[in-house]
Amino acid sequence: MFGIDRYNPGLLVFTTFLVVTSLFAQAAPEEASPMQLMIDVVASETTDPQLRLKHALALVQDPQAHRALIDLLTQSTDISTRTIICQALVQTNGHGDLLKPNLPKIFIEPLLSTLFDENKSLSQQAAAAMAQCSPEHVRSRLQQVLDDPEQPVSHRRAVIEVLPQLPGKQTVLILAKSLQDSEQNIRNSAWAALNELMPIPSGMTPDEFLAGFLPELKKMNEADFMFRQYRHLHTRLQQMKLRVNQTQQQATAWRQEYLNAKTNEFVKITDPAQRLELVSKSLTNGADPALRIQALKWINDWLAGGSVPFAPIGAPLAQLLSGHISDPNAQVRCLCAGSLEKMPAFSVETAGALLEQLKKEPDPAAQINQLDALGALKYAPAADTAILLLQGDNPRLNAASARALGDIASAQTDSLDVNIETIIKALVDKSIQPKNPPALRLQLVTALGKIATLTNLRPQAMAADQTLRQALDDDNADVRTQAVRALRHLHSAAVMPLLIDGRNMLNDPDEAVRFAVLEAVNQYGNRSHLKPLQERLAGEVSNEALAREIRNSFNLIFSTLTVSECFEELNVLRQAAQPDQPLLDLCTQTLLDKIKQTLQNDASGDPSRLQLLQLALLTENSGVIEAMAVQMPVLAASPSGEQALNSLAVKIDSFDLVQINQLRRAINLVNALITPLEKYPSESLRKQWDRRRTDLAVTLVNNLLAMLKPDNGKIDPADIDLLNQLQKYTLKIAPDASPEQQRLALEEYRDKLLNKSNTTTAPEKPLTPPPGAIAPKPNSSSPTNPSEAKPEPIPVE
Repeated sequence: MFGIDRYNPGLLVFTTFLVVTSLFAQAAPEEASPMQLMIDVVASETTDPQLRLKHALALVQDPQAHRALIDLLTQSTDISTRTIICQALVQTNGHGDLLKPNLPKIFIEPLLSTLFDENKSLSQQAAAAMAQCSPEHVRSRLQQVLDDPEQPVSHRRAVIEVLPQLPGKQTVLILAKSLQDSEQNIRNSAWAALNELMPIPSGMTPDEFLAGFLPELKKMNEADFMFRQYRHLHTRLQQMKLRVNQTQQQATAWRQEYLNAKTNEFVKITDPAQRLELVSKSLTNGADPALRIQALKWINDWLAGGSVPFAPIGAPLAQLLSGHISDPNAQVRCLCAGSLEKMPAFSVETAGALLEQLKKEPDPAAQINQLDALGALKYAPAADTAILLLQGDNPRLNAASARALGDIASAQTDSLDVNIETIIKALVDKSIQPKNPPALRLQLVTALGKIATLTNLRPQAMAADQTLRQALDDDNADVRTQAVRALRHLHSAAVMPLLIDGRNMLNDPDEAVRFAVLEAVNQYGNRSHLKPLQERLAGEVSNEALAREIRNSFNLIFSTLTVSECFEELNVLRQAAQPDQPLLDLCTQTLLDKIKQTLQNDASGDPSRLQLLQLALLTENSGVIEAMAVQMPVLAASPSGEQALNSLAVKIDSFDLVQINQLRRAINLVNALITPLEKYPSESLRKQWDRRRTDLAVTLVNNLLAMLKPDNGKIDPADIDLLNQLQKYTLKIAPDASPEQQRLALEEYRDKLLNKSNTTTAPEKPLTPPPGAIAPKPNSSSPTNPSEAKPEPIPVE
């Protein structure tokens, strides 16, 4: 039909520039948007009508311009402007499916008001435009006007003139109801419209129609009614030479309604055998290509939905489709091949016929579908034809040929042993041609990648090595992604220097490429790739999914290292300018699991237990640190016991006790050590830990007293539990105690603690961190208050 794609866009732009320049020579260019300039051209009475129509067509295609068009249609006093807008609304349907009206509902009311204009030509254009909107919504609105006796007769008659353009049984019923209207003019108009729509016998009166024909009409189902109308109009089409175009459009509309009704019938059927029967009748008895096309669309949707029970009907369905491989209609051939592609297990016997049709197929779209089907069937004899089509000048057909060749080559059949080199050479030769579009380059690299995945074909696939290496520098990210995967299959572990050492494609600007490189790292990475991964992670600040994958790749390699190597790599991570805490925690947990497994296998490994404890102190994960206290009963009675306790002391003294959360962590850790400390043989160490416990308890009490100072201050019962675990004294505060009572109880408890502290001999000097332990942060609240020290690396055994 008519559409904006029938004129030259470049010419339109140039012509628009000239017209707009002449119309708005005195206006500043920046004051009007391009859309407003086009609106002004449409509204210009002095501009060429064809140019105004082309601009109106372009504006109809832009939903953002619809409101401006509606305003112009309803507010303009110029008949030509309003007529041109209506013409554009009518002709715009040429851009879409002629069988599916595509104007949005917002045009219905403006067109309805235009329909009632006194200008007959404008009214007719508005009626035609309304027919491009949804028939259901338009029909409903028109019926409201027709049923309203307060509406002027002229308006109601105008509505009747629109109704014949809306096919459907409901339209006939609306017109039949108007035969009983109180206005004679309405009855006459309705009868004339019915005679235009229906095969009403000559000489039949409206009363006879209502009494005899209408009851029979109401009994018909929608499909039979539509098919009857379609046949009636098709017959009239042969007889009415002077009204061919109008009648053909009506026939098409009725036919589509019939097809829609049959589609609804197909959808409602749930039994596969009955569906197959309906499809078979539509294909074998469908002289009209539209019915065969519709039936094949049902099949494609059915297959795409994955609900076809192939066991009972796969073979008969494939046999049914085989009869339409060479159908006279190109769209039927195209859809037929698409259906066969979706059921390769049952379509093998059709491969020969598909190939013969491909060799003589004139339609490019059908050729593409046939190539895809032959590729899905992995039909080796089709390779030569696909190579010929690959050498043509149609990029879309070239891409389909490359895709088919990749599928065919991956079949690993004996018949391909003699021509696999030919296939690879054809793909490589096409790849090195200049100006290949991205979609074609992608299919070429993907096809070569499919061949490279096959171990027995890798010697031949090495001929594509240079082509795939060059694809790593392609402008298109999808091409680079497939090149990475193809090279990974082609070179196995040897691909890592190419991807990491040479150009470090972990830093590719596209995340899909980086994910593909990580796939190679996960498969072939080693310790030398940890540093590039760590550097990439530092730069991956906006993509959490990719950052998570990098951590997983790092940890995968990390898990293969020895315990000593793990210690070294953890120290590297800790000493980074901005350590990645999630990665530290992940690798720490991996090493903990590794050492725990070692301890399970060797229960006497005290040095390993000490390493495990010192490792736990490297992390800020409180759960990991506190979980390590379970090792203290074993370590306390071993030669490593003192070193282990000193390591814990340094960690506890490093907490910032001003922060309530860190204070609680320190107390939790000390509470976990009370039982091992009581069993420890060294009296001096036990006194040091008693002093530490007292100081922590006093600090917590002071925190609680500070919380009570505000009127709304509250004490967390969990803190009271911590104190009662930490000290032998029991602090009891009733839940309903007033703030003053709570304060007195806390002060009394603190006095007991301080009295105990005064009678305890303090250690002469702070604990000295054992080799490899973490020095505490400077902390005035810490009982030992050690000097500031930089964390030292853990010694490697």
